[in-house]
Amino acid sequence: MDEENAPILAAFYAREPEDIDLYAHARQMAVIIDDTKQQLRAWEKYGHNFKSADEAVEKMRDFFLDLCAENHLPT
Repeated sequence: MDEENAPILAAFYAREPEDIDLYAHARQMAVIIDDTKQQLRAWEKYGHNFKSADEAVEKMRDFFLDLCAENHLPT
């Protein structure tokens, strides 16, 4: 089997349940971070209609929780 078609293997060592959860959800967390970065950039570049900082924080919280739900992460 050549390198291009070789299966990708990963190993990690963890003893604590929290560490296992962290490793198991790392990909989804990376997706959430990237999506959040893109959304913040869009609001900055194209504007937004937030009337207050509290409204912006609430919208960002909702956005984040929706991403967690979409990626099957606990909220």
